[in-house]
Amino acid sequence: MTVPSFSTACRLLLLTGCALVALRPALAQTTGAEGEELQEITVTGQRTSNLRATAVKRDAVQVLDAVSADETGTLPDFNVADALKRVAGVNVLIYQGEPRFVTIRGFDANYDTVTIDGFTFATPDSGGRQVYMETLPSNLAQRMEVYKSGSPDLDGHAVGGVVNLVTPSAFDFPDATTVVSAKGGYNLQRDDADGRTPAGEGQVRSSWQFGRDDQFGLLVSASYWERDIFVPQEETASATNWYQANGKPAATPYGGNGIAVPAGRLWYNYQDDRRRLGTSARLDWKPNPQLSAHLSSFYYYQHETAVRNDLNAAVNNGATDSGQTETSGTLSAASQYAQRANLNFTRKLWGANGGGSYIFADDLIADLGASWSRALLDNPQIFDRFTQNNLAFTYDTSGDAPLFTAVDGPKAHNWALYNQNYRQFQDYQLGENVFDVQASLSRHAGPGDRGLGFKVGAKWVGTRQNNSLTQTTYNAGGYTLADTFAGQYTCGYTCNDGGIPLINQALADQAFWRSYAKVAAAYAGSATQTSDTASALGGDYQVDEDIYAGYGLLAYTADWGRIQAGVRVETTRFASDGYVKTNGVIGPATSDKTYTNPLPSVTATVHTTDDSQLRLAYSRTLGRPRYSDQATHGGSLSTTGAIYTLSQGNADLNPRLSDNVDVAEEWYLDHGRGLVSLGGYYKTIHNEIFTFTQTETLAVNGVNVPVNVSEARNSPHDATVKGLEFNVIHDFDFLPEPYSGFGIAANGMISWTSFPIILGDGTVVDRHELPQQANRIFNVSLYYEGDKLHGRIAWNHTGKMWDDRYSNLTGAATYYQNRDYMPADRLDLQLSYDVSSMLSVSVTVQNLTGEDVRENDGRDLELGRQYIGFAPTVLLGAALRF
Repeated sequence: MTVPSFSTACRLLLLTGCALVALRPALAQTTGAEGEELQEITVTGQRTSNLRATAVKRDAVQVLDAVSADETGTLPDFNVADALKRVAGVNVLIYQGEPRFVTIRGFDANYDTVTIDGFTFATPDSGGRQVYMETLPSNLAQRMEVYKSGSPDLDGHAVGGVVNLVTPSAFDFPDATTVVSAKGGYNLQRDDADGRTPAGEGQVRSSWQFGRDDQFGLLVSASYWERDIFVPQEETASATNWYQANGKPAATPYGGNGIAVPAGRLWYNYQDDRRRLGTSARLDWKPNPQLSAHLSSFYYYQHETAVRNDLNAAVNNGATDSGQTETSGTLSAASQYAQRANLNFTRKLWGANGGGSYIFADDLIADLGASWSRALLDNPQIFDRFTQNNLAFTYDTSGDAPLFTAVDGPKAHNWALYNQNYRQFQDYQLGENVFDVQASLSRHAGPGDRGLGFKVGAKWVGTRQNNSLTQTTYNAGGYTLADTFAGQYTCGYTCNDGGIPLINQALADQAFWRSYAKVAAAYAGSATQTSDTASALGGDYQVDEDIYAGYGLLAYTADWGRIQAGVRVETTRFASDGYVKTNGVIGPATSDKTYTNPLPSVTATVHTTDDSQLRLAYSRTLGRPRYSDQATHGGSLSTTGAIYTLSQGNADLNPRLSDNVDVAEEWYLDHGRGLVSLGGYYKTIHNEIFTFTQTETLAVNGVNVPVNVSEARNSPHDATVKGLEFNVIHDFDFLPEPYSGFGIAANGMISWTSFPIILGDGTVVDRHELPQQANRIFNVSLYYEGDKLHGRIAWNHTGKMWDDRYSNLTGAATYYQNRDYMPADRLDLQLSYDVSSMLSVSVTVQNLTGEDVRENDGRDLELGRQYIGFAPTVLLGAALRF
């Protein structure tokens, strides 16, 4: 698929703006029926969101940015992560077309904390600390606050920052308010990759105030979301080959004649179906100005079924390349396998939190709160693989992605020659409970106070996590791909040589059970059953983590500004139970580690003029290791990739410690309706964590194969990250009609990183990015707010980013195999029209230009490694407010 250039994106942005202006006069003539009496709700959309977000930023003690809902409580985004893209320096990682993880200043989500109303909550992340934002609907939050500098009263796990999702209250809206909205449409995938598929969502939110003097408020909400898409992909194996002039393999990378040749062609086509259901409720009590309390609950459910059809031509070691040119040749020997993977993910998250606040007569404020949440992940998977060996292929690298064509087409397409390689059953399960109890006492510590103030507090967060993995592999079943072939084909990112043969799941089940019919009574025949005990026990472990925090701060606020200083002390106890392999024997093992970290911070805000202020901040934050990196487990073996991997925990890991310096100048325009800010930051990260990898020869299912054995370790070298960021929000109401309805919201971040890494052979390399860290993030949104017509077109640019899921740190010779996501640009469009004060209709186009995702590796990132084709999604919607 052709990737649009930046200039094309700019033209589309301007054309849409012109279209909005042209449409406005015509649409303005459309009015409701004469004499129509409807309840009137003022809707100012994007401008109200900007005004509220700017006010939050101006009053904040820390370096902060925010996204706020409009006056109807609406965030015009598909989920929480999608809305956060409008914050300076914030981006989201896309998984199968859906925003999944939030990054702050380019830092991977494992470096950040996400809270709901200040409470830590569970997440269905296998082994990590990342919050799956796709499980959270956009109507969860009335405001999203992103804290980028540390403070004693913020969680210490915040090398990147803290995201706080502030839930709406019934007191945020007029009494007896209901909003119902729905969207439906299609994802417009190309026809040879299975074509268009449905997508849609629906939301409802109602709120009431009741009791004497309306002291109680109740808000309930529900949402449903679904999307079915096909995602065609292509990978070129995990390595690249080079050949000599005589066609024989070169001894070293970039050797021989210097022409890079893919070591394989792996086609994928994901059929990804997702469903999400969510409900929440919040009860507030405000009997007087001094006392307030709330009780909230939520339940979110997501089910994802991904059927992945693969066709992989893997070039054999020792194969020759004949007739080679700069872009073509013939490879003498390869193995080709066809595979169907049934991947099912059920994620659940539910919980409750509550709290209260009381203001004493001497302005002393006491706050108390507690929460509990639970997350579950159930991930059963079935893999059916069939392989034919000794096939020759021609290749062509002149296009956007490499093409492989079988020399002997009839043989390559004879599915009876593809013997069953294996059927593998996997089931990974996770259960996590998180408890959060917190209390604080403060006086004159708020941004609106004057004079000397203080705040002291304490917090306990307890995490109880259980992980389990079962894995059984059946080999040599005695049947072939022909017994399971569905008679249909699909395409990967490219499409030639017939495409991917589809395996019918029912036929595969029948063939498998026929082959293994005697297993229950007495195992017989030539088939081999392997219960992968080592792999399963490597994925079985339990984690108990307790974080005890206490803090204190002093603040002084005057007309000239504010200064705040304090310290937070966090003690972390991390204990785990699992299994390790010692001298060839697998047995239970435990670990227990406790560490204490003082986290000081100083923040100053100086009002340089009536409408501008300078922020200066120093803070120390920490980044705890991923649970799976630190937990005691002997290694989880994965055999589903091109190269087998074995990852194991390291109980001796220390947390990252980051010293952070922030400087920012902010100018507020038009009485707070606009904003221009420019800031810089510098971070020195001690004990940075990296994955140390060595290639070892291990016996897997009775066959000795190379396996990348990896373990997380602390780097003896400090990592440094420095960056600049800007934010501009401005309404164009100084322009004459009809242009005064326009406005712009733009933000960006540029960072420079130094991260020394020790490779498996002892070589030290300086990597200029941390895992999943984008070095450039830009967001520009041009919006229009008219009497009835509203629109927004948003451009998002993400710079290159290291995909450490496929890291290769075994040595200098293979270091080139580390992949980076290449820079990407995405356009989203939203238009809405108010039919009346109660009803509006809308059209939303996500990924307007069909932006693809591409990963490259190589010494200069010149080698294409992965290509993923995404298509636009078009949704028509309506919203009813009453």
